[in-house]
Amino acid sequence: MVELFRIEIKKLIIVGLLFISTNLFSQIGSTIMFENPDSCIENYVLKKINFDVSRYEMWSKLSKKHTSFDDFKMINNDSTIKYKGYKIEPNLNIEAHDKYKNYLVYYYTIDNDTIKSLWTLELDSNFWYLTSVQSSFKRGRESFLKENYLDAIKYFKQAIEIDPYDAISYNYLAKTYFELTNKDSTFSKSLIAENAKLAIKYDPDNSDNYSTMGMYFSSLQSYNLSIHYYLKALDFTKDSSNLSTIYSNLSSMSFENEDTVNFKKYAELSIKLDSTQEFSYFILGKFNFKYEKFQIAKSYFEKLVNSQKLNPYILLDIYLKYAMCCYKTNDCNLAKEYYLKAVDLKPDNGWNDKFAKDILDCNQIQEGNNPKERINNLFSTYNEWRQNEIDFGEFSEKCLPWDSIEFQYSRYALPKITDFEKPYYDVNEIDTSSSYFNNDNFPDYLFSILPRDCQNGNGVFSIHPPIYLLMLSDGDKFIMDNSILESVESTLNDFCNNINGFFAKRLYFGEIFQDEGENMLGGDFNVWLEDDANCCPSIIAKFKTYLPSNTSDGIIEIEGTVTNNETGDKEKFRKRLVYGIR
Repeated sequence: MVELFRIEIKKLIIVGLLFISTNLFSQIGSTIMFENPDSCIENYVLKKINFDVSRYEMWSKLSKKHTSFDDFKMINNDSTIKYKGYKIEPNLNIEAHDKYKNYLVYYYTIDNDTIKSLWTLELDSNFWYLTSVQSSFKRGRESFLKENYLDAIKYFKQAIEIDPYDAISYNYLAKTYFELTNKDSTFSKSLIAENAKLAIKYDPDNSDNYSTMGMYFSSLQSYNLSIHYYLKALDFTKDSSNLSTIYSNLSSMSFENEDTVNFKKYAELSIKLDSTQEFSYFILGKFNFKYEKFQIAKSYFEKLVNSQKLNPYILLDIYLKYAMCCYKTNDCNLAKEYYLKAVDLKPDNGWNDKFAKDILDCNQIQEGNNPKERINNLFSTYNEWRQNEIDFGEFSEKCLPWDSIEFQYSRYALPKITDFEKPYYDVNEIDTSSSYFNNDNFPDYLFSILPRDCQNGNGVFSIHPPIYLLMLSDGDKFIMDNSILESVESTLNDFCNNINGFFAKRLYFGEIFQDEGENMLGGDFNVWLEDDANCCPSIIAKFKTYLPSNTSDGIIEIEGTVTNNETGDKEKFRKRLVYGIR
């Protein structure tokens, strides 16, 4: 009885000490031990326990082992973001486990944003504690950014040991292995996929997890699968910077997949969202360089040569390609400067001696030293073509008077170059448009020539279709090359001939020009069907042409309207045709 009394007295003394010590210790003794995980997460998130030491004691042993109390206080300082409410629910994406339970916490801000957070609780000796990887993850990310990848792996694995469901640590572990496999082939690429899959499994709404998987498949050159995951990443972000990066990656994968249409579309979307998205400019430069459009490629690489953000591997490629573009466009001084910068960046690159000699021996020819001579050469090329057509009897030198005793060899006469842009009865017989069409830094010209009709008002009302000549610069001289025009016309002829009820068409080449860095050929055409009146074609359309190259076909994009001549209703249409040089 006495012994029992002594025990009860001891209990009272302990309770009394707990009560009179401080409210802190009393609070710890009465609140940090949670047998119910729902109560644990609710008390922590809603800050029903709002004393630092008490909240720190709610952390798991491993969390506290890797995060000091001082670090805890820094991590848990109140954010400047103000919340108006919370919602806590079990994370059904993660299978039930006896030792761990994962929760989704949604924070609703006063700005009507929703911030999602993932929390894992650990069961230890029949009580639930919160896990926190913030310190370990922070050290891992700092090591990752400093390219200390082995240290980064250590800290990310440490975070996963604390919280086996921490998706962001799996994601960064996958990114780290990606960087390591680029430098050290002894690391298996399967480690990237293994961790990226777990990141997606534990947080399937996170855009960056899918981007990491896209990055993994790009390293395997599985471009279709890479595109699949990058497209999936688009579904889970609204941030313009993230969207720009994803579109840039989609552009890169489409380029590698030789999908020139989507490649350009994604690059343009990326730059539209973020005009500083350097990687998109790099891909556009690479594309134009690949197809030997050196002037256009040069304009993109110029935006990047002074970049402070691109990694050295990409910068080396930019310097070399920019040097080649400068060399090909007669800018020898810049070609030498950036070739030598590339050598300085990586002296042991196995440099091509012939390429080095060509660039370093390059003597710059200044454009425009004798522009008058270039124009004279252009006119001489036209005159030479005109004379050949007359000599072969295709056209006459001029329209003869009705009472002339000379024989008129041809119904039509070709205008002289002296008639260039001089209206003849309000009609321009020779028109031109110019652009840097063949990327040699000298302008090229498209001639549109309307022959005079010598049997119909002395040329005033010519029914002869226009003649088109493409004059491509060759140094100070010009070469007439109509192969592109002929291929486009042949492709459009095939398209028109397949139209049900086709009767006749008239094709007009309008101009050569540049559209967002692309060399283009534009024009329009009309199509008459069998039931049409002579005046009115059923189909009126415009077209623009992307040029073919040595490795890809050209593309003709058509937009137009079809008119129902009975009802007058108009229906718009679009068509894309593929062609090569014939």
